[in-house]
Amino acid sequence: MTWLYLVNDRSVVFSVFRTFHAEVTNQFGRSIKRLRTDNAREYFSQSNGFQEFLSTRGIIHQSSCAHTSQQNGVAERRLRSLLDGTGTLLIQMGVPKTYWGDALLTARLLANRLPSSILGGSSPFALLHPQHDPFPLTPRVFGCVCFVHNLGPELDKLDPRAERCIFLGYSRTQKGYWCHSPRLRRSFVSADVTFFEFESYFITPHEDCPAVLDSNIPLPRLALPDPIPSPSSSPPLPVPESCMPSPFSAPPLSVPPSSTFYEPSSSLKAPEAPPPAPTKTYQRKSKSTSHQPPPAPSASQPEITTTSSQVPVDSPIASRTRSHSTAHPISSVVSYDSLTPMFQSFVSSLSSVFVPQSLPAALDHPGWSAAMDLEMEPFRPIIHGIWFPFHRELGPSVAAKFTTSNTYLTGQLSALRRT
Repeated sequence: MTWLYLVNDRSVVFSVFRTFHAEVTNQFGRSIKRLRTDNAREYFSQSNGFQEFLSTRGIIHQSSCAHTSQQNGVAERRLRSLLDGTGTLLIQMGVPKTYWGDALLTARLLANRLPSSILGGSSPFALLHPQHDPFPLTPRVFGCVCFVHNLGPELDKLDPRAERCIFLGYSRTQKGYWCHSPRLRRSFVSADVTFFEFESYFITPHEDCPAVLDSNIPLPRLALPDPIPSPSSSPPLPVPESCMPSPFSAPPLSVPPSSTFYEPSSSLKAPEAPPPAPTKTYQRKSKSTSHQPPPAPSASQPEITTTSSQVPVDSPIASRTRSHSTAHPISSVVSYDSLTPMFQSFVSSLSSVFVPQSLPAALDHPGWSAAMDLEMEPFRPIIHGIWFPFHRELGPSVAAKFTTSNTYLTGQLSALRRT
């Protein structure tokens, strides 16, 4: 346990010691056996009555040898710990050194309440005062901004009800916070205080952390070297805006070898990036009666500028318009790279499956014709001679009644049985 007294002059050491001796005797019922100090004159002066006070009470006064501070190691190490804590409290919130006394008292209060392994995880304050709460008030950040509420009757209706102060510690004799107002040059001890623990009284936020609080700091711009033209007699051709690379995963467009562009210096060339994965696009199914599946989608879809008379029917919708040109084709944003290989194979097979749009197209396709024959095979013994093969001569109106749907087929067979 550490007791700390702040004095203005060393001549009052004797009076401070008498106060401490009376407190220990009255509060703990103990007597002081030994007093160990350095060789300061105020401890050995005969005029102030210090030695006479120690002799009459049987207190042995021990002193260290001259210029041998290591003999008083316990006090020196404790003082070093308190000074480290004091500096931490002052630097953390930018408190001036003029408030070192309040910071030292706060560091002593916290040190007495810290658990120690020597004491079995307990604190010195808990051993001396087991019936008292170590923190009757919630601990606050030293040096933060606080507002002491003033509800006195002398205030006018329009007067402020709080005073902006700096938090400097805790009162020993009152259950309140010790606050000081530099504007009024007055100190307050109050329990009705509002704290802003993340705001320092002496440091503005922009001075404390400008990089975090000021989001409008301009970013540095990198100076690029001047482009060096390639040796060619022809002037460089401008690149059209529609041919600029898209920010998505579309593959780069091929450039004719005859075009000439600015090339950076060989020492400044960046490493070539790997080519992006090819993208896949959907295509509308063909409405013709052809049995062959449409061609597989191309790996890239460049810009389209053409007329409808030059575009085949199997082309995408965007290419079948009368005159179409876009700087952002759909192939730049449609990609199946995030799909698993199994789903990629399934999606790719959707465009290769031929779906007939009429009955003659289905009969001409060997796969669809075989599927209809396989589905009608179980019903041949029931129909007997009623079943007859499908032919084109029946026409769409008659052949449409004989579909491969199980539901319609069951109803048709029931009607045939009743006849």
